[in-house]
Amino acid sequence: MLGGEAVTLVVGETGFFGDGIAQHVHVVEQIGELVSLDHVRVGAQPERPFALGAVVGLLGIAIAYRIWVQKPGTSAAIQARLSPLHKLFSNKWYFDELIDILVVRPFAWFGRFGQQTFERIFVTGTLVGGTTGIVRAGSAAVRAVQSGYLRSYAAFLLVGLALVAFYFLLQA
Repeated sequence: MLGGEAVTLVVGETGFFGDGIAQHVHVVEQIGELVSLDHVRVGAQPERPFALGAVVGLLGIAIAYRIWVQKPGTSAAIQARLSPLHKLFSNKWYFDELIDILVVRPFAWFGRFGQQTFERIFVTGTLVGGTTGIVRAGSAAVRAVQSGYLRSYAAFLLVGLALVAFYFLLQA
């Protein structure tokens, strides 16, 4: 039970529910049992919360009318009197600064570290530099073999075919 009060769940009888109201009532009752609510009333109309909301809303409108229309200087006087609270609320409870210290700065540091250390040393040095070195070595070897004479290319072709034939002879 929650604080000794009965919990009221309202289930509509039209709209999205349509003809399946009995299924939804059963689901609501199961949810009530799941969270161990002792007093679940399905279908009750909660009039008090609506009335309370209306009263609070009208009271807020009356206070705003009094502060800004009837006595225009009142807001400045309240702001001066409660300046620490005004500063706290106008700075959004300092959540931006807190998130900056706890989240943004650590991730920015980690990103700089990754960019300056990991990317520069491993990615650029090993992956890119290593691949470039392999391609350069391979192209130097091919460049040494290239002579421009057709007879040498034909000889390489015959040697290659002989090696392939020899491989298949050994496998058979």
